[in-house]
Parts: sequence; structure tokens; C-alpha cells
Amino acid sequence: MRAIVFFSLASLAVLFAACGGGNLGRCTQSNLRACHARCEAGHGDACAIAAYIKADDEEAGEKSADDQPKAAEYFLKSCLHRHAVGCYGAGLTFILRPTPNLEMAARSFEAGCALGHLDSCAMRSASHEMAHNENPEAAFAEYDRTCAAGSAVGCSLAGDRLVAGRNMARDEALGARFLARACDLGESSACERLKARTQKLSPIATDGGAEAAAGDASVPSE
Repeated sequence: MRAIVFFSLASLAVLFAACGGGNLGRCTQSNLRACHARCEAGHGDACAIAAYIKADDEEAGEKSADDQPKAAEYFLKSCLHRHAVGCYGAGLTFILRPTPNLEMAARSFEAGCALGHLDSCAMRSASHEMAHNENPEAAFAEYDRTCAAGSAVGCSLAGDRLVAGRNMARDEALGARFLARACDLGESSACERLKARTQKLSPIATDGGAEAAAGDASVPSE
């Protein structure tokens, strides 16, 4: 799960593409103040980009002024301004805390899902499952649904469940197909887990990408 969360947080880098379009003025990593000003003016996308910048700084160990919001605060502001990716980022930061707050994570993902963000829908179910360990069938059904709709996170969660046989019958072949789908959708951690599984099964296996690692079986239908 943490591998998926770290991948998801890193993937928020795509938000910087918005800066190139001129929509956020001079909102860049070297000018956080511009992002902050637009965020305070109600622009959820600017809050989300500011959150990513802060998350990058915090990961590098750079300290902020006491009055400067942290990444989690920016993500929450973004979510309050109805920006789906901000809700998703907020949920991830709640999971990554030293003591995860799964209830707040689920609420953040719920907000993102309501705004049509598929990865948020998948992680909402994962958060509920982690917090309460109940109704695993419904959680898996949501992973399957979001995967079919194009969520790498949904595919990865489904694949991990099947490979581990967690709260369901183990099916490593089908799990590998889900992981291959996640890999093809761009989740690098799924590619790494799929490669490790293939090498464990066949130590002399050569790199052949997700298709080779998953075998000849087709990926889950869309």
C-alpha cells in the first residue's frame, strides 16, 4: 500500500504542466508566493501545485517559516476549493503520517471521488478497508471498476490483493494481469513488483516489460 501511496504522491508532478499554460501566472517552484496568493484567492489548482512544491521541499528536508503552510494544509485548501487532485493529495498525506489518520484520508478521497477522480475512488475504498477491515468484496469491486476505467491505482490495489490472497482467494495469475495493467498505465511501483515476481518464479527471466511479466493472459477487460 505504501508503495502505491508514494508513487501517487510523486505522480502529482504532472500538476506543473498547468504552470506552462500560463493559467497560474508565475506559479513555479522558485516563486511559491505566486501560488500562495492565487490559492488564497480561491484557485484550487494553485493550492495543489503549492502543496506539491512544499511536499518536494519537505522530502528534501528544507524547513519553512513558521507561518508558511505545509503541504498537507495546501492540499486541504485545494480540496476545499473543489479541486479533485487536491483532495487526493490530502488523503495521501493523511496516510503517510507517522500515525495514519485513515478516517480523514477516507473523507478526503470521498471528496475527490465525488469530483470524478478515479484514483480517489479506489483509495477511498482502500482507506475504509484498512480502517475497518470489513466488506472486502465491495472494496475489490471498486478496485476492479476503477481499473477498468483507467485508474492505475485501482489496478495496483486489485493486483496486490489477488497476489497476496488478502481477504480473498489467492490468484497470482490474475493478480499479475492487474499489475501489468497498472504498469501499462504508468505506475512504476507496479512494474517493479511485477518484475520481482517474475524473477522469483524464473530467476533467468529477462526484461520483457509488463506484457512479458504477466504472461500470455489478457489484461482485465475494460
